Formats: sequence, C-alpha cells, structure tokens
Amino acid sequence: MEDWPEWLVEGLNKRFDELSLTVEQQEHIAPLVEKSSKLLSDLKSQMDDSAQGILLEWEDAVQYQQSAEKEWLYLRGVKDGMGMIKEIKLLLKENQLEF
Repeated sequence: MEDWPEWLVEGLNKRFDELSLTVEQQEHIAPLVEKSSKLLSDLKSQMDDSAQGILLEWEDAVQYQQSAEKEWLYLRGVKDGMGMIKEIKLLLKENQLEF
C-alpha cells in the first residue's frame, strides 16, 4: 500500500476499525463471541497464576495475529474492488457504454 496516498490508507484503516467494533454484535456472530468468552472464563478459573499468565500472553498474541490478518484481508478486498471498478470502466469506455 506504499503507492496509496496516506489520507486513503488512514480512511481505510478508520473504516476497518469501525467494522471491527460492530462485527461482534452481528446476530450470527454474537453467540459465538459469548460462547468463547464463557469458555475462556471457565478455563481461567481452573488455572493457577503461572498458567493464567501464559494464557493471557497467548491470548494477546492470537488477537494481534487475527487483527493483522483481518486488516490485510480488508485492504486486499478494497484493492481488488478498486481494480475491478477500473477494469469495468475501461471495458465500458472501450464499448462506448456509460458507467
């Protein structure tokens, strides 16, 4: 994305952050979030402090990894979408049609 203007990258990142905040509230995802939160809570309640520390560190690492993957997929989708629009416009122009 180094060839994209900074304002566009910032705007895309802001939109990604907004979507990330609302995804857990989606009807089909909310029960999954609740279940995983309960399982994690149950697991933590049965662990000693040392194991809980390792679990928390692992949880942070997984969340960072998942965020990086989601951001990459989102930006790749935007780039692909922009490429498709460019090609469709070119095709329409070559065939003297309007967009």
